[in-house]
Amino acid sequence: MDARAQAPLPPGRGGGLERVGSASVQEPPEALSRWLQGTGREIGNVDIRDYGFETPRGGVATTAEEAARLAVEIGFPVVLKVVSPDIVHKTDVGGVSLGLESEAAVRAAFSRMMAKVQEKAPQARVEGVRVEEMCRQGVEVIIGLHNDAQFGPVIMFGLGGIFTEVLEDVSFRVLPITEDDARSMIREVRGRPLLEGYRGQPPVSEALLVDLLMRASRLGLDLADRLDSVDLNPIAVWGSEHRVLDAKVLLRPEARPLEIPEPNPSHLETFFKARAVALVGASATPGKIGHAVLESLSQHEYQGQVYPINPTRGEIMGLRAYPNLASVPADVDLVVAVVDLKWVPELLEEMAARGVHNLVIVSGGGKELGGERQDLEARIKAKAAEAGIRVIGPNCIGIFDGRTRLDTFFQVHERMVRPPAGNVAMITQSGTVGCAFLEAATFGVSKFVSYGNRVDVDEADLLAYLGEDPDTRVIACYVEGFDQGRKFLQTARQVAQRKPVVIFKAARTRQGARASISHTGFFGGSHAVCRGAFRQAGLLEVDSMEELLAAAKALAMQPEARGPRVAMISNGAG
Repeated sequence: MDARAQAPLPPGRGGGLERVGSASVQEPPEALSRWLQGTGREIGNVDIRDYGFETPRGGVATTAEEAARLAVEIGFPVVLKVVSPDIVHKTDVGGVSLGLESEAAVRAAFSRMMAKVQEKAPQARVEGVRVEEMCRQGVEVIIGLHNDAQFGPVIMFGLGGIFTEVLEDVSFRVLPITEDDARSMIREVRGRPLLEGYRGQPPVSEALLVDLLMRASRLGLDLADRLDSVDLNPIAVWGSEHRVLDAKVLLRPEARPLEIPEPNPSHLETFFKARAVALVGASATPGKIGHAVLESLSQHEYQGQVYPINPTRGEIMGLRAYPNLASVPADVDLVVAVVDLKWVPELLEEMAARGVHNLVIVSGGGKELGGERQDLEARIKAKAAEAGIRVIGPNCIGIFDGRTRLDTFFQVHERMVRPPAGNVAMITQSGTVGCAFLEAATFGVSKFVSYGNRVDVDEADLLAYLGEDPDTRVIACYVEGFDQGRKFLQTARQVAQRKPVVIFKAARTRQGARASISHTGFFGGSHAVCRGAFRQAGLLEVDSMEELLAAAKALAMQPEARGPRVAMISNGAG
């Protein structure tokens, strides 16, 4: 766009409709409240001017002659845009015509557009064509809002127009944002030089962009309980001015209140400091998981009492075995279960009767199998919550404490080295990844948790606990996804102010299948959303397990930096 072109007319701000000739000047047709067929969403009736956004003057015409007369009143050049509640991306169906300089050009463009739309979208309800002033200066940006599956309402900023998905030059933050968040979003996009004045073009005011993002943040918060996605795209920005050239608001038909549960660190200390552990499913048969876990607990460095639970054996590995938890003659602090999940509801009842609050479920076969097994895991979750029992797992390798040496792993010592005591804690969704970390953690570990399906204890609960743990100086995290992203983010932001939290997020492929509905929704589920959330919380994100280990080691062994001055020593040049 040529920044030296004629400035656009002042935006229309009248109440109701402004008449121009025989056609009316009104707000963009995206404000029509209609069902978006086949999507389960609807176009929202939201006037973005109420949030301080400026829009071009224009009006809707139903004939070529009306369009030409309206163009004369507005002043050339003008833009034509098809008006239809069934067409979301107008350019895909030939529904946009730019830079029209005469009445004849407007008439011809109107006719071409009607024919093209009929060809490309024959079922669409066309209500007319909007004629708008042509805004020919500035840079096109996009500001979007989206209800992310992991983090809820998020805001996006990037270079705009029809190439948003192609360039993928966007940044995200979780709502609400601060002005510092907004500035960081602007400075993260690779196309930032275009906004700063590229090749003699005047720069765009950063204060303007920050203000637009804050206005969009307020819009997102007001729509939070029904938000699906919002595209303000493109927004033409130049100097301290802007015009929103197109906008769409997609809402969910039913409101869903935004709830952020608090982290629950209660009883977590007992997982690591338990003085007596009962292993339900202990086995005398080498090669079985119940045998390997019993060996880890009873044959190595853990000094607490271990009670094997097996109804068919009287003794295993020199330890007296018991038929059930109720028959153990002494207090039990922690129960580890390696039995089929179908026996866990009954086990929870036994634990509740004995006042035991901590359970590690190593066994898999829960929601990852779907169907009845998913329902079974849901019953375990509900029953544990009702009894006040904290559960790690199922489908995990459990816990390890570097000092007490409490060890629930089914990886025997001949197969996996246990690290020495240290000041790095590691939480992981994957037991396999956790094993690789522990074997390489020669710098020492304070606590380790493989939490698997997180039927109860999740990342946020563990972060809240480790944030207060005097044995832990650094927290390393491996995650594949979040069930309650906002809970994690809120907790991580608080903990990161006291200790460094390093995170490696795997599973980075995009899952947003809404590209045909909204530009912002195209990025839903993408790693860009997680990256923005991590930066917002002050987490240190890494891109591989090697980096996770290296960062944890450096932070554990080096004193905290006193300033931003860094010196680098290398054994190579260039």
